[in-house]
Amino acid sequence: MAFEVFFLIMASLLLLLDITLLSTTKLTAKRKKEYAFSAAFLTFALIILSYAMLLQAFVNNDFSFIGVYSSSSSSASLLSKIYSSWAGAGGSMLFLTVLLSIFYLALRILAFKNPNKLSVITCQVFGVVLFVFIIVCLLRNPFERFPVSPPEGIGLNPQLQSAWMAIHPPIVFSAYAFAVLAFALTIASIKTDRKLDDSKLFKASTYASWLLLTIGIALGGLWAYEVLGWGGYWAWDPVETASLLPWIFLVAYFVVKNISDSKKSLTRELMIMITFASLVFLSALTRGGLTQSVHSYAVSAIGPIMLTFAVGMVVYFFYVAKSKRKPLFQLNIDRASLSSRSSYLGFWALILIAVVCLVGLAFPGFAYNYWTYPFVVLFIVALIGYSFNEKTHYARQLLIVAVSLVAGVAISMTDLASVNILVTLTIPLLLVAFFCLIYKLTKTIRRRSLLGQTIFGLAVIVLLLGVFMSAGAKTVVTLNDVKINAPQKAMQFDIVVTGIYIENSTAQVYNSQANVVIPEYSIIKADVTMHDSDRTYQGSLSASLYPNYGLVIKPLVITTETGDLYVHIEFTDSLYNNLKQASSGNSVAPNEVAISVQNSPLIYLVWLGVVLMAIAISIQFASDLSSQKERCS
Repeated sequence: MAFEVFFLIMASLLLLLDITLLSTTKLTAKRKKEYAFSAAFLTFALIILSYAMLLQAFVNNDFSFIGVYSSSSSSASLLSKIYSSWAGAGGSMLFLTVLLSIFYLALRILAFKNPNKLSVITCQVFGVVLFVFIIVCLLRNPFERFPVSPPEGIGLNPQLQSAWMAIHPPIVFSAYAFAVLAFALTIASIKTDRKLDDSKLFKASTYASWLLLTIGIALGGLWAYEVLGWGGYWAWDPVETASLLPWIFLVAYFVVKNISDSKKSLTRELMIMITFASLVFLSALTRGGLTQSVHSYAVSAIGPIMLTFAVGMVVYFFYVAKSKRKPLFQLNIDRASLSSRSSYLGFWALILIAVVCLVGLAFPGFAYNYWTYPFVVLFIVALIGYSFNEKTHYARQLLIVAVSLVAGVAISMTDLASVNILVTLTIPLLLVAFFCLIYKLTKTIRRRSLLGQTIFGLAVIVLLLGVFMSAGAKTVVTLNDVKINAPQKAMQFDIVVTGIYIENSTAQVYNSQANVVIPEYSIIKADVTMHDSDRTYQGSLSASLYPNYGLVIKPLVITTETGDLYVHIEFTDSLYNNLKQASSGNSVAPNEVAISVQNSPLIYLVWLGVVLMAIAISIQFASDLSSQKERCS
């Protein structure tokens, strides 16, 4: 047995010992408390040590490790070798386990310094989650080896060869860890009759998870947009869709806080449980290979284990909640308050969007855009209602919405054949919501309790404007047979290819089919210049053939005042043949290439909306903490 696996087994046994001692030891038993804490610290140390040994294998190019062979090469940079350690299924699960162990050690330190029932139960629940993830790491062994070490690795998937790989996964995994912490605190609060809102740690965990999930999902979209070369940032890929679920449920949790009473029901606790369960479900989809996706790994026992674990934790939640004799779900709507009614509408719009996403995961080719559309419109209507005065009659809201929708229908009947009908229907409503929320912002600029909420609503509208305009009103022009120094017209631009080059990579990888070490890729580069009436843009396009992975197109993205120009080389048989010949040692640059130019209007509003969301979440968190201090003082 390898030392690394032995360390994980010992970590799981020590963690079980710690959880057992926590469950059977009185808070005043000092000696047992010290034994338990020592077991927790050793658990943390062994998990860290096992990951350090995996990282060392990547840095030292130890290709006897299947994970190192599959995700790295000796010519990769040091940074690439580091983030390649969490590129595979086993390595990513171990990295997530490392993050969970850091959180667990922090909880154990707090519980050791200030032992109370709440902190002990929190550690117990979090410890169980950590234990399951250690078991998953053992099953999805990142330390599996070849009997005979290959001479070289096959290199990291080119779609993952990006600086975003060093940023995106750690952010998303940290969001998961904060969500686990929030769930553990939720169980502990129910068992100890403590209000969730009284815990600063719970507030921090929910806001941190929400913020990091927001940033993580957005960075994933930006990564796809800049690297994958297909011109978009969201494809309703099964794993993308599943990753949206916990974010939606967290937003629903913060909405439901306005229309639920923690003294009368467990509605808020229920939403945190659903968020946690959706995260485990996401892990089962990706690491267990339960869906076909560019993000997924091979089918393994992890999927059923994670799903069973999720069901078990849900059942345990219901078991704990049953003893409190409170309704699991109860909303308190003030019918005289427009904001209360709007929160109710917004909450159910979010839940129905989540339901559509869940249904879509079961049916390949599901038309997400059309099925989610009515519920997105409902959420926009809720934001319009939120922006009005508390005592405003709902008839005024309905009138404004009706006029906006009629205007959308009228625009749809005009000669706008190139624009998606969902865009023309929705843009008037979005603009009305935008100006209503701007008005609300001017009224609440000094009211910290509402400022974050208002900015978040505005951020959603800004993001949706970017989504609808960039996707529904985009235009694409493909130029075939573009020769060097032969100008061609695309939209308002004159495009000139000033040079075409072909070369092989100096990096070497192993090709298992030919059983030889070969250049990692062959690449064709095209230098382009684009002129319009006012400006000149210059850049480079490329298409690369990775024998171990296939063709990769790298685009040129030009941001203008009206949106993005997304320019890339189009795949053709002649392009592929040129790259194929180059990989065989016959590098002959083509005389012409096909180029696609896509105009995505206002797409930068998507990224601006995310930035505003991050600001809004931070402001709301600061406001909630400040309000809690004022109540306590």
